[in-house]
Amino acid sequence: MVARTIRISALEAVRSIRSGMDDAALMDKFGISADGLQSLFRQLAAAGILAQAELSKRVGEKLESVIVDVDQSELPTMSSAKRLVDGAAVLKLIRSGASDAELMKEFNLSAKGVRSLFTKLLNLRLIKPADFQSRMQVQKSVIVDDDSGNYARRASQEVNISELLAEIKSGADRAVLQKRYLVSINELDALLNRLVDENLIIQEELDALLSRPSRSFQIKHKSSGATIFSGQAPCIAALVERAVAQGIDLSEADLAGKDLSRADFSGAQMSRANLRRTNLLRTDLTGATLAEADLQSSDMLGAILYKTNLAGANLSDTNLTMAYAVWAFLPGANLSEANLSYADFSGSNLADAYFFETILDGTNLLGAYVERVGLESTKMNSIAVKAFRMRD
Repeated sequence: MVARTIRISALEAVRSIRSGMDDAALMDKFGISADGLQSLFRQLAAAGILAQAELSKRVGEKLESVIVDVDQSELPTMSSAKRLVDGAAVLKLIRSGASDAELMKEFNLSAKGVRSLFTKLLNLRLIKPADFQSRMQVQKSVIVDDDSGNYARRASQEVNISELLAEIKSGADRAVLQKRYLVSINELDALLNRLVDENLIIQEELDALLSRPSRSFQIKHKSSGATIFSGQAPCIAALVERAVAQGIDLSEADLAGKDLSRADFSGAQMSRANLRRTNLLRTDLTGATLAEADLQSSDMLGAILYKTNLAGANLSDTNLTMAYAVWAFLPGANLSEANLSYADFSGSNLADAYFFETILDGTNLLGAYVERVGLESTKMNSIAVKAFRMRD
């Protein structure tokens, strides 16, 4: 079967999750597989739409690991944390066309448990590799759709506006509000505009309460020290965001160690930029060009790297946990000692990329181009990655 892409409304997904629906119910509602559900969770967390704490609360009694009962005499000693599943019953359901959600209900498994189940069946040669890959790919590709392209406006409707105003009056500044509500600079502006639009406060009073005066910032060339862009802004991230919006070429800019988290740098031109030890947590770099950029030891947790050009970039010791890097371009990139746990690199180009002691726990590399990639000494728990190793 051919994998297909499913578009899911971000708001509808969040409402369903917060209504208490379990994994099986979510998979039934949106018509997605266990892997598709995990992809949905990663994208919602990466976009800051759903807090990681909310996902952590979903861990319940359903089991994540199984032992397939084929021959009682050959069964290993089981811990109480693993479920014994009847292999014959499983195969009968699978061959009858049972969905992942139906398997979860029947055997009391989590989404990860379903993945473990199919892996065990494959290892026991009860299903063919082609059937396994087909099963894993069906309905796996999920794109979170914000419906109108203006999620900030709708997200602001989910915030308790009275609580927001109270926090501002108690002294919270923009940085505190961003962290409190997990919003980007643009999303925070939408919330503040709503306060004024609903006549809860006048603009002058709001400006006075948020009186962290704008400062003069400069973005300089990493070698010559020449000023590439400058201006007044509440923070350096806001200035960089403005420069990107104006189409300023920030190639070879020196932004090392800066806090650029949750900003919108989509389409940015940052080739060969110095971004060492930079905070890029949940930053949107969709379609940006960072070829040969130095991102060593940066924090890119949940960053959006969709179709981002990172050819030859230095990503060593970088935290890319839960990054969304579908169709990213990374030939020759240095990913040694980077943490790619639960990141989505499906369809990405990783030709000649350098992996050494890279953490690939739960990393999605299905469909990625990995010619001439060595995976020695990597720390991994990813079926896709293991398949690539065998192919190499």
